[in-house]
Amino acid sequence: MNFETLTNENNENEVTVTFYNNTYIKQVVVNIIYGDTTIERTLDMDKDNSNKLSILTLLAFNGKDHAVTVHTTRALYKYHDKTGNRTEWVESRTKWFYIPDVETSLLFGDESVDTGINIYNRRHLQNLNKYTQPNKVYYIQNDIDLKGIEWTPIRLFYGTLYGQNHAIKNLTITIPQSENVLSYYGMFALLYGTVLDLKLESLNFSAEKFHQTPFLYIGGLAGYSHAIISNVTVSGKLTINRCYSGFGGIVGYNEGQITSSVAKNLTMFGNGDMGGIVGVGHAGAIRDCHTENTKLSLYVKTINRSVGGIAGVLEDIAIIERCYNLNTTISFAGYHNIAKNKIAPHMGIIVGGMSGGTVRNVNVKNTTLDHGDLPEKDRVFLEAWHYPRKYIGAYGNGAAGYVENNYT
Repeated sequence: MNFETLTNENNENEVTVTFYNNTYIKQVVVNIIYGDTTIERTLDMDKDNSNKLSILTLLAFNGKDHAVTVHTTRALYKYHDKTGNRTEWVESRTKWFYIPDVETSLLFGDESVDTGINIYNRRHLQNLNKYTQPNKVYYIQNDIDLKGIEWTPIRLFYGTLYGQNHAIKNLTITIPQSENVLSYYGMFALLYGTVLDLKLESLNFSAEKFHQTPFLYIGGLAGYSHAIISNVTVSGKLTINRCYSGFGGIVGYNEGQITSSVAKNLTMFGNGDMGGIVGVGHAGAIRDCHTENTKLSLYVKTINRSVGGIAGVLEDIAIIERCYNLNTTISFAGYHNIAKNKIAPHMGIIVGGMSGGTVRNVNVKNTTLDHGDLPEKDRVFLEAWHYPRKYIGAYGNGAAGYVENNYT
């Protein structure tokens, strides 16, 4: 039987086995083998749409186990003889194929020969976990909605991704109340390549309360970046209840180049180092970026942390240049388990705290620094005063909250 072929419909259930109609074939029986499970199905050639079988729907495919086999077993032939129309079952020639082969050669491009690989849907996006190579270029061809999916970060990306101004919608990550977690969370965990012209809409990241090490970094696009990022827009919310964390709208821990990117309609809440664009900038640069209609709320649990419209913390040789906020509010949301004479959050319009780095040519207008219920001063002992607001917009007309070594 040589009538078997595969088609790609480019949707969430895109692996479809199609048995093309044949004058002499009425039905075909196939076995779908998935681990220890075997499912038998009969396809009827005489009924509309009954000659197609969606493997992913049948198996409730979750993108984690790719060892799926399709085996045709027998066919019901129809023929005519002197007694009239008749049918007879005939054993099929063995026909096998595996879903990984389909993914590579038909649904995802062949990375051994293709330089430009198209991404149409969730599975294509998840396949970046398996196939990404430094010299490959990937093109997102349409908006992709991840609603209802708990996203596992793409662990490492070296290639070039063109978003072509399409949107990845409803990217959702939940970090458990545990020390057994990843170090980096985002659409990508570790990003070393190039990402251009991409929108992340209605993302929803949350971390349950856990105020112990290990330290972790969270960003809408990447937990860690040593990449080139340009024209990326992020909206949604990040609620990160871990004091040992750094989280940003676009990148958690940045050592790369971020340009012309925006955090828009973004709500951030938590007790780690947070920034509208990056959580912690250690090296690299953030240029021509801004926040818009964004709310950042910091609370203190055990230790003080930093919050800034562009970056939570700036270190070492990192640069922020030509950045601003538009209709953005940065607020203090309370404190827990910390002595009153220790409360002093680092809050700045551009950057919360600096132990190095450079900030220049920034705009400090159109931003509200709200100290919440923090008193201007508080008597700790009979003759001693503590000033909880001392690091709120203390430097550069409010641009930075706390500066350890250098501010330019």
